[in-house]
Amino acid sequence: MLRILKKQLSFEDETEILTHLGDLGYDDLGDEMELNFTVTEAELEKVVSPIFQNSIDICNRLLERNSLNGDKLSGLLLVGSNTYSPILREMLEQQICKPDRSLDPATVVTKGAAIYASM
Repeated sequence: MLRILKKQLSFEDETEILTHLGDLGYDDLGDEMELNFTVTEAELEKVVSPIFQNSIDICNRLLERNSLNGDKLSGLLLVGSNTYSPILREMLEQQICKPDRSLDPATVVTKGAAIYASM
């Protein structure tokens, strides 16, 4: 469910989650359970920020170990669908440098592999 929330909140400020009967099983009384609630980007941020921060900390340690910082980078390429998150992109911009948004993060690895294979 978190994956669905992250994806939807990458493009919206809030999203509604509605499960269908049978998706969650039964409660203690034998009734089928369902959920219907709204999640905001701010609520998601509380959950994912520590995870994103851990990744950013690893990147910063790697940069520091190589005597670099975000100011010395010519760009920051995002890879993978999680990097669509505006929460992550803002954190990266504040702590490392502004991410390059010219390439599709979901396909950039495939494109790079194809270019490499063609050489």
